[in-house]
Amino acid sequence: MSSPTSFPTPPYFGACLLPVIPLRSAPHHDSEMVSQLLFGETFTADVHTDEWLHVQLDADAYEGWISLKQGTPLDATTHAQLQKWSHRLSAPVSNILVDNFPILLPCGARLPEKACRVANHTIDPAQAPVEPLDPCRAAKQLIGAPYLWGGRTALGIDCSGLVQTAFSLSGILLPRDAYQQADCGHPIDDLQHVQPADLAFFANLSGRIIHVGICLSPSLIVHASGQVHTDQLDACGIFHTTHHTYTHRLHSLRRIIE
Repeated sequence: MSSPTSFPTPPYFGACLLPVIPLRSAPHHDSEMVSQLLFGETFTADVHTDEWLHVQLDADAYEGWISLKQGTPLDATTHAQLQKWSHRLSAPVSNILVDNFPILLPCGARLPEKACRVANHTIDPAQAPVEPLDPCRAAKQLIGAPYLWGGRTALGIDCSGLVQTAFSLSGILLPRDAYQQADCGHPIDDLQHVQPADLAFFANLSGRIIHVGICLSPSLIVHASGQVHTDQLDACGIFHTTHHTYTHRLHSLRRIIE
């Protein structure tokens, strides 16, 4: 595989070959982090400044700005090859080898099946765990991860990032944000019909979806709020047993996996 050494005239292609790259709402380091790119994820870029790239992720079409210093430019052939990487790291964090040095990657990172050269780097997945996980098991292994707006890793994750990552480890790619995920799958009319891995969505007083979690049963949910943890679920919403109060109002239920 070969790669250009700098980003050419747009449109052009690239990849994240760092453990994680912040995706920001504007081309400034102090702007909001709206998401993150994980190792092995690819993008198409349409604009760049002296310091920033405006990118669209190939996997979910999410858009934002990344530092020009962090994205790795790719030619069209290499870009197409990386898009075929089908393995995702299943452990919360694991080592792989890049240029014979171990680096820690988060779960959900995309990996090649075997060692290869990308953009003048040797990437060796070695013995990284990549077995598929069902969404409930994937989410539960992240229990204790702190909440981070825009985060997608065990060191910081938001509610829709938890859902997207958990489902990606079972081979299902969902959109990035909760309101987008609420259009996926099929509706469930009654909480008592909920099965493990169904999604529960929660709204504010104006009816706007602001939160999502993964049902473990009709009465138990795992979600990211403060940290990834489990809470009681009923027809009203999420009940926090420690604080003895409802924290989120139930809006709707969706089944992704039939």
